[in-house]
Amino acid sequence: NSETLKRATASALRARRRQYEARAALQQRLQAEERLGFALKAGRLGAWEIDISTRVLSTSDICKENFGQPIDRAFTYQTLLTCIHPDDLPAYQEALQAALGTRDGFVIEIRAMWPDQSIHWVQIRGETSFTEDNQPQRVAGVSLDVTDRMESARQLSDSQHALHDLNATLERRIEERTCELAQLNDRLMHEISERERTQAASIQGQKMEAIGRLT
Repeated sequence: NSETLKRATASALRARRRQYEARAALQQRLQAEERLGFALKAGRLGAWEIDISTRVLSTSDICKENFGQPIDRAFTYQTLLTCIHPDDLPAYQEALQAALGTRDGFVIEIRAMWPDQSIHWVQIRGETSFTEDNQPQRVAGVSLDVTDRMESARQLSDSQHALHDLNATLERRIEERTCELAQLNDRLMHEISERERTQAASIQGQKMEAIGRLT
């Protein structure tokens, strides 16, 4: 039947066209993911994601490296919590909890304790995605090792404090030296006045002696 053959051919062409479209969309997605992965790697940004219901943590290799973890081992949410410095853990948990109730992202900088006991600073950025009924579904974001920047900021702060202390010391020494010079000046003026009075008395005595001789 020519009509049936025509409809079958048209249906096959539509199916083939959809296959081409799906393959093109898949290629575009793969290319986009490849570009994103390259950008994250170039910026040393580690990707992470936490499933709210299961608390399952998914991370990239760079994210594991930011926390000093081997890339060939599992990096769970509980492991993440143990990597965060105890003094910074409450702030991290508070920021994560606050993110579950808002669509605004969060940024926090925490100290991470590496297995070799060294301390590294990690900046964490994240946003929450919600379901259609406005329930938090997952939190995802990036991490970045900012140890060098924090160390530079600390050194700059130490230099500023040292400069402030040096200025204070110089001002105190200048004030003390000025006070010493003022005292020396007063003493010198006093000695000059005493010398002038002595000289005046000596001259007066000489005058009286000369008058006595003349008399």
